[in-house]
Amino acid sequence: AVQRLKDQTTETKRLKTETAAANKIGVSGSDTVRSAQQRLAAVVTWWWQNIVKRYFALVRTAFRLVATVARWLWHNVLGPV
Repeated sequence: AVQRLKDQTTETKRLKTETAAANKIGVSGSDTVRSAQQRLAAVVTWWWQNIVKRYFALVRTAFRLVATVARWLWHNVLGPV
């Protein structure tokens, strides 16, 4: 029982030291966090380039088509006589 208490005390001291070192560095500076940020940036960039930009182009084209039809209707059907 005495040996287990000594082992636990040693482990507690080690964990306190590791915790203090980690707190000093900060979680945002860890390799895991930086790696996750880089992966997320890659996914967002791919998503923007391959999906969002294409749909924006489709919406822009649709608005232009609607505007063209509206102008045609105004000039040929509804416009002032």
